[in-house]
Amino acid sequence: VAASRLDRFTRQPLSEWTDADIEQLRSVDTVLLLDVLEHMYNPWAELEFLAQHLSFDAQVVVSLPNVGHISVLENLASGAFPYAATGILDVTHVRFFTLAGMQSMFDQTGFQIDGTWILNRSANTEIKRFPVNVQAGKLTLQVQDPAEWERLNAIQFGFRLSLKAT
Repeated sequence: VAASRLDRFTRQPLSEWTDADIEQLRSVDTVLLLDVLEHMYNPWAELEFLAQHLSFDAQVVVSLPNVGHISVLENLASGAFPYAATGILDVTHVRFFTLAGMQSMFDQTGFQIDGTWILNRSANTEIKRFPVNVQAGKLTLQVQDPAEWERLNAIQFGFRLSLKAT
């Protein structure tokens, strides 16, 4: 579907790109990395490659699952890391990121974050007063503020990135 609607679409790994493919990257205004970085052995290298070859005014849109989700923490506290066919612990994921890890990866690879969104979240108890202790199975979390509660319930984050000024 993407190939029929976008100017350029490829599934080829970077190792198979030609010099012409790389040069064409300079004309791209938007790169979509939607649910792909967690499937790569070295997403840092892929992002660094983009940072080296994109034009300065290009944007990169990313979505990543949040391994810092309260359900994952609850399972870990019980000694479990239950892989599944889909979701945060999808069996095909080779990398796992918390929000801080995502932000760090973007910073390390030459990008700045221009926007961050929670793409989907779990339905959970609404909390009106902070700080509060939240029980998650065997684990008790001290949630300091609404932003932390949102982060703990975020299943997936979205980002709009641009190149850092040098």
